[in-house]
Amino acid sequence: MARISIIIPVYNCEKHISRCIDSIISQTNKDYDIIVINDGSTDNSLAILNAYKNKFPTKITLIDQENCGVANTRNKGIELAAGEFITFIDNDDYLDDDYLDTLVKGMEDGEYDILISGYRRITETGKVLFSRNIQDKVFQKYIIVAPWARLFRREFLIKENIGFYQYGIGEDVYFNIHAYQKTDKIKMIDYVGYNWFFNSASVSNTSQRGFNKEVDVLYLLDKIKSVVQKEDFTIQYFYVRYVVWYLLFSGRQTKSSEFNKECRRLFAWLKGNYIKLGCKLFSKKIAGEGMNRLIVWCFYIMYKMKFISVFSKIYCNGGTPISTTQCEEESQ
Repeated sequence: MARISIIIPVYNCEKHISRCIDSIISQTNKDYDIIVINDGSTDNSLAILNAYKNKFPTKITLIDQENCGVANTRNKGIELAAGEFITFIDNDDYLDDDYLDTLVKGMEDGEYDILISGYRRITETGKVLFSRNIQDKVFQKYIIVAPWARLFRREFLIKENIGFYQYGIGEDVYFNIHAYQKTDKIKMIDYVGYNWFFNSASVSNTSQRGFNKEVDVLYLLDKIKSVVQKEDFTIQYFYVRYVVWYLLFSGRQTKSSEFNKECRRLFAWLKGNYIKLGCKLFSKKIAGEGMNRLIVWCFYIMYKMKFISVFSKIYCNGGTPISTTQCEEESQ
């Protein structure tokens, strides 16, 4: 039995899935198996996956299913996994050769349930748009809420019944916040070995431009709040942070009036749930947040001072966001 189970949901990724799997085959740590699930692809992905399965029959478990969404697919992967540890990889991303070795060695330092590492945002040409390093500070785990660039102890996920929630936004946010609430055995390491590929045609780069009436971010926040057991300043700041970055990322392509309406609705939710920032801009509880906290606080103060309508007239013009990569990162 392999020690690490690697879960890869695949949907229409014929151009990049080979690079993803090759980066796993090239790992210095060979104690792994791959659970790759073809989620109803309509391109040539399944044929490519079958070729890899035939070449590496003892390493790869291949599941072909009708499309049911990335959250349900990852949950199936968790059910099938038999390794001591579980890690997730998106089908167009890839790993540095020492990725598995580094994460497993980090886990071996103690009885951790979750180990979190950094990542880099990278283009097809290899240009690094930005790199996110992780420091061993409390709030760092809330900065990266993607399912990848981390290792989970399988027994922990099963015991606590932690899974992804199928929704049009933030299924990975819900998964990670739920996991964070169930354990204090979380380790963060200053290592970057996961390559988050910038694919301009992917869902994550297109679906969140503009407010989608079929996807309500408040539904997601309510689901997250339902699993939060420790309502401290850290998680309250996370709520405000998520709202601000959602508005900045998705609201850029909207009309000023739509932006203002959505802003009022989301801040009404914050108020209704007694979530406020106060004057804790330099709180040690969000150490490691860096300049992001200034952006969050400035937006928060603009709303309190009723300046949002002025801001939206300048911001909502259909152009490039203040920082495309930053907004994209924070709205995962």
